[in-house]
Amino acid sequence: MGGAMSTALGTALGIGVSKAAGAASRVMSEAFKSGFDRITTLEKADIQFRNMGLSAGQTKKQLGDLNDIVTGTSTSLSDAAQAAAMLGGAGVAAGDDMNNAVKALVNISSASGASAKDIGLVMMQIKASGRLLGSEALQLAQRGVPIYDLISKSMGKTTAEIRKMGEEGKISFE
Repeated sequence: MGGAMSTALGTALGIGVSKAAGAASRVMSEAFKSGFDRITTLEKADIQFRNMGLSAGQTKKQLGDLNDIVTGTSTSLSDAAQAAAMLGGAGVAAGDDMNNAVKALVNISSASGASAKDIGLVMMQIKASGRLLGSEALQLAQRGVPIYDLISKSMGKTTAEIRKMGEEGKISFE
């Protein structure tokens, strides 16, 4: 009887160790994949910044600025770099303009709970068209961003006035 119990216990321990090793392997694999994805995204951002005409030094500074912006927030440097590259492709200049756009993106993302990637995509669409259109306002609203309310507060106008301005294409990216 004692032999059967020790065999069963040994088997159970073996299964437990095997499952634990499998779980550890999956965790390590995911960690490596996440790290690789982050490096790939930062390399893509580096290439996109250089395609915008930034030198190696300017690119390094822009990535440093992005790191400073996202430190202490829920937005990763990788997501900020990806969004910045999209915004740059749509015409946002590196430096202060880019930093201000990414700060707005990070704030909107944090307040709404939407991902920085999603907000960055909508902001890129707004910049590319030059103005806030109803389709982008709807996309932001679907992500929990009351864009007309936010703009009305910053401009000192009513939400109805801002909606009308939006319908007329009078709300620029800036």
